[in-house]
Amino acid sequence: MRLLRGLCSSSARPSASISGGTYIPKRPRRPFLRPQKHVTVTSLLPSSLAAEWSGDPFDALGDPNRRAIVELLHAGGRSVKEIADELPISRPAVSRHLRLLKEAGLVIEQPVGTRRIYQLHHEGVDAVEAYLRRVWGEAAARFTR
Repeated sequence: MRLLRGLCSSSARPSASISGGTYIPKRPRRPFLRPQKHVTVTSLLPSSLAAEWSGDPFDALGDPNRRAIVELLHAGGRSVKEIADELPISRPAVSRHLRLLKEAGLVIEQPVGTRRIYQLHHEGVDAVEAYLRRVWGEAAARFTR
């Protein structure tokens, strides 16, 4: 402690001999910027639909098999067997993927006899599209400035 007192000047700044050069003050802190309101896909939905969805559509679309299922369902409703025949995965795997897509609000099922026909849930797909337009629309506007 004595050694340090003898080497520092009275202004409490280290001398040039200790720091190895001139004194450089710290940059002033930037004022805290408040984050903008977070917009999610479910925030763009009516509250009755948002309560039903437990999954994130973007997490659901992160898997290539689930994206392939969505592409197949774009043409129209299909059963699990019809989807499994088109993909290199088993029927139980297709069922698991469909369950995740259903939880994310992208797919709905309709019982027809003993089968269940899966098809795209247009309100869920529209909500994802509205979210992307809002987010990418703002980003594109920032690039043009």
